[in-house]
Amino acid sequence: MTRLCPHQVIMLGPPGAGKGTQAGRFADCLGVVHLSPGAILRWEIPVDSVIGQRIRALMAAGELVPEELVDGVVRDRLEALRPEQGFVVDGYPRTAAEAHSLRDLLATLGRLEPRPVVVWLEVPREELVRRLRRRRELHGRPDDAENAFAHRLAVHDAHAGAVRRALGGWSDVVEVDGSPDIDTVTEKSLDGLYLIHSERARRAMRSAQASEV
Repeated sequence: MTRLCPHQVIMLGPPGAGKGTQAGRFADCLGVVHLSPGAILRWEIPVDSVIGQRIRALMAAGELVPEELVDGVVRDRLEALRPEQGFVVDGYPRTAAEAHSLRDLLATLGRLEPRPVVVWLEVPREELVRRLRRRRELHGRPDDAENAFAHRLAVHDAHAGAVRRALGGWSDVVEVDGSPDIDTVTEKSLDGLYLIHSERARRAMRSAQASEV
């Protein structure tokens, strides 16, 4: 029978869609580890280091941090998990190449069964811009400067289709409207996750019954 635990969730969507907020809520609700590569890079790399200065310059310009660096952050965190620990990772993979790297890593760790679930948050562009401007006012993130977030949105759009295709063969994708209030988005996202798990359980039961005939 298909193993239903631990939960393995990938939270994706454009900048300002609420990935980090929803991933944190998922981690609390499901009792899993929240992995945020962006937050790790922003806060755990020494500011005065060469790599730290490079990362901050790239983020401030709205550019993607090099794939090999982000892949390494994710690999270190996932390899440190116990087999029974689930996870929710937000904002990764950002490119098709990162999606392939993540698949290879999960395969090596024996974490492709059950298939990870991708929660893809969709939010209208005008709402994304409003949120990013508001976040800039509240938190002063350099990557939320007007020119930076406009570029980040364009970069996301350029890669989104390829990322979806790269995820399609080894994960189940749930599209969720991320524009309502935070509680509603969390509820809809969890509903989508549980619906997939329920369908998996039904398929496993039908398969087991068929094998007994």
